[in-house]
Amino acid sequence: MSGKSKVIRDPKILGGKPIIAGTRIPVRLILDHLAEGYMPEEIIFEYPVLTRADIKTAMRFASRAVAQIENGR
Repeated sequence: MSGKSKVIRDPKILGGKPIIAGTRIPVRLILDHLAEGYMPEEIIFEYPVLTRADIKTAMRFASRAVAQIENGR
């Protein structure tokens, strides 16, 4: 994916799970791989459609989700 990476939710794609735009790769899959100790390069090797920007976008998405929980939203 080129350009700016973003997360989208579309009920027609994977039941509305958050995915990286332009892919069918769920944010959770990326986060699970990172939690298991995968390096971004290893994730990109397994899913060549992803970029380093996509990996960072997934992490930012998770961070914002935690912040919303902490703020009671």
